Amino acid sequence: MFNIEQVKKGKNTADARMQITIEYVLSLFFENNTDAVVVVMDSSDGKHLARKRLFDKWYYQARRFSIEKYEASCKTEDIEIVTTLFVEKNNPFKNVILSDYYELVKINFYS
Repeated sequence: MFNIEQVKKGKNTADARMQITIEYVLSLFFENNTDAVVVVMDSSDGKHLARKRLFDKWYYQARRFSIEKYEASCKTEDIEIVTTLFVEKNNPFKNVILSDYYELVKINFYS
């Protein structure tokens, strides 16, 4: 598990450096793993849907067709959890990963 957080506090901007950094981190992950990545959009500031739109934009711009994207969200009493699952198209365990992902969503990511 890892987080990508803004170093400087203040106005958030979706600059190209952020996109390049996130794409690089994900590409390194998939070079060394055949698993999947679940991205949870931080909702503590109410900007989670904007973050999701930004990730959507970057995903389609990157045009990495070997990586598939699945989305789901759920609500707890306090927050909305918006997530994206990235998984390699040829992952031999893709169906199990998808099943487990949607099961986690059903239980709001809590056991």
